[in-house]
Amino acid sequence: MVPLALHLKFDYDEWLEFHAIWQVGAGHKPYVDFYFARPPYNWLAWAPVLKLLPEKLESLVWLRLGNLVSSFLALALWLYAALTRSSDRSWKTCALAATALVVLQVPVIFTFAQFRPDHFVLATAMLGLMLMENPRPARWAAAGALFSTGLLLTPKLILIYGAAGLLFGLDLWKTDRKQAARCLGSLIASFAAAFLIVNAATMACGIDLGPYFFGVIERHLAATAHSGYRFGLARMIILRTAYNPLWLLIFAGGTYASVAEFREHGWRRNKFMLVMLIFAVVQPLWVKYFYDQYLYTVLLVWSLPLALFLHRAGKWRSQSAQGALAVLLLAGVFHALPEFLDFRRDRLGMEEDVAIGDKILELAPEGRPVAMQPPRHPVFREDSTLFIDHSLTPGGGPVTEQLMSGSLIYAKSFSYEGYLEQLQRRPPSVIWVNTMFTGPEYRAAIDQFTRVLHPKDYEARDVFGVSVLVRRATRP
Repeated sequence: MVPLALHLKFDYDEWLEFHAIWQVGAGHKPYVDFYFARPPYNWLAWAPVLKLLPEKLESLVWLRLGNLVSSFLALALWLYAALTRSSDRSWKTCALAATALVVLQVPVIFTFAQFRPDHFVLATAMLGLMLMENPRPARWAAAGALFSTGLLLTPKLILIYGAAGLLFGLDLWKTDRKQAARCLGSLIASFAAAFLIVNAATMACGIDLGPYFFGVIERHLAATAHSGYRFGLARMIILRTAYNPLWLLIFAGGTYASVAEFREHGWRRNKFMLVMLIFAVVQPLWVKYFYDQYLYTVLLVWSLPLALFLHRAGKWRSQSAQGALAVLLLAGVFHALPEFLDFRRDRLGMEEDVAIGDKILELAPEGRPVAMQPPRHPVFREDSTLFIDHSLTPGGGPVTEQLMSGSLIYAKSFSYEGYLEQLQRRPPSVIWVNTMFTGPEYRAAIDQFTRVLHPKDYEARDVFGVSVLVRRATRP
């Protein structure tokens, strides 16, 4: 993961996170001075770190490396949970092998190497589950605080929190109702307290959360209702399984071993695994988006049922059956290896991103805004318009512009007239339009601004093969 973090091009989401972090650190208020459809808590946590680093694109690599700590922590906790299921040496070998096999698949390893709050949230979710294994109010209170913090950073693991409260609470209720009431009360109270404390601290830093809760969440609900493939994540899993039959073996073998485990030892002795399996099975049925950041946690969960399957297979008396299983596993590994290497080769280019970004920074005077999108946004400059994220929604749904046109708060700013007014009021020093991630209203406003209103104010410059428009120095 360290070499990947050092050499892979930044993902679109990473650019947006970096830019939002810098803006918060520079004193700009989210949803007022700039807009990005994400919660502000991760930006607030990383802003002091980025402020300590020089305003160069290399600094973003250091943020990636710093975020790897969360990735390593999540993997360490997952391995700990798997290895401590049994003291049997053969079980530990199977757990290590299954985890390594799954983690080295493309959606998992490449997502872990990126800068995302998801990895920290995954670590807090697993740590919370481990705390709940010991039914004491103080430990459940700590779990509630971890779940609440994770939910604020990203709601992607909300099924884990719900399943954990339900299953662990039901198990304790069957044995000691008074203790169950105390533990569940502590869990809920600390969850609410952490929610209030984190939001109070955020508002104390000068961030108004009203536009987030009433505007950004409104936009998310609209996007969920109107865009994306139905069962998008489930379709993605089916396609990956068809491409690499190893996943069919993992899902089929893991399902068989999990059912056998629950039949032999019951769900109460396997609450951690059952919570994670509920997440892994239900998550693909309601998430519409087919991106790796939604898939990698689901795939990681299946390494535990795979370990159970391998451990059971190790007890088969037929060496022929074991040999056939070994051939299938090795074939899957050798089938996946070229995909891994091709994926890595196609996404190399960190050095190019850094060089182009630093050159654009030189062309964009400090304190002057730009009109650019990833992957050519210089990060350390404001935008002339309120919005940077004009991404298309998957499945042929409406673009973000169309979704925002129905917003009570942002409809005017997310229109042709709104863009043009903002460009006129804050003329950009550098312009580059990514047609893949901009809506038609934005492109029309940029075209009107450069070709009709200010045809002599900008000149084309070549930056390592990228053509950008730079405001002439003679123009105020």
